[in-house]
Amino acid sequence: MYFKYLTILPFLFGYGFCEDCLLHYKPIPENKQELLHRIDSLKSQRFGASSGGFTYTVMICNEISKNQPNAAATKGHGGDKNSLVIGRFNDTHIVGGSEWILLTYASGDVLNKSDHCNNTAMRTSIMITCNRGSDQVLFALDDDDAVGDCQVTFTLKTPVVCSNTPHGLSKGSVFCVLLLTGGMMYLIVGVAYRRIMTGAQGIEQIPHYYFWRDLGNLQADGCNFVCRKGNGREEPWNRITSNFNDPADEPLLHP
Repeated sequence: MYFKYLTILPFLFGYGFCEDCLLHYKPIPENKQELLHRIDSLKSQRFGASSGGFTYTVMICNEISKNQPNAAATKGHGGDKNSLVIGRFNDTHIVGGSEWILLTYASGDVLNKSDHCNNTAMRTSIMITCNRGSDQVLFALDDDDAVGDCQVTFTLKTPVVCSNTPHGLSKGSVFCVLLLTGGMMYLIVGVAYRRIMTGAQGIEQIPHYYFWRDLGNLQADGCNFVCRKGNGREEPWNRITSNFNDPADEPLLHP
């Protein structure tokens, strides 16, 4: 198997009449419906590629031409109007994961001259994968010698199928990792410095040991200052003025 990536020409086909892929399920499972719903925004686009003198045209769950009913993938020469149908959307199979969808069109035209196909119909598979790096849809043709002319596989890279789950560490996780790493470096370097440079032993090797020991008391003092500062308020006026009537002060007021 070898892969040949081609120049891609995705362009709008127009919004209006829009078909939908026909799956062979009655009723259609919810997971299959969800997969079809995820590629709704691709149904109005036509994708084309050329290889080996042939022109390939693919649409997602939509009809390429009214002259070829249900044809969602065709193969032909540049100026040939009688293109070979290599897949129809009324015979669709779909599977997928969180960031990929495999869409397969069956019931294409039968190649009577191709003995290795055993007169079977053409099939087209489109591997739709997540492409977060760009908003532009990329398209590639995958030539498979193992299946010859019986099946054509395309690769479609698009942000449409990307999940909303963020990849990598969040900002909070990065902050926690940096904080933990900084704490470990502070402890290791501090212990080594105090042990080698000052000859500290035991728990006194911990850097700023007395500060950390008293940290609880400092926190309690801070809480007491902020939350209990009302305990030091002045006495009410009636309690203060009541002291003015003390008989012991009378000689001082009347010389």
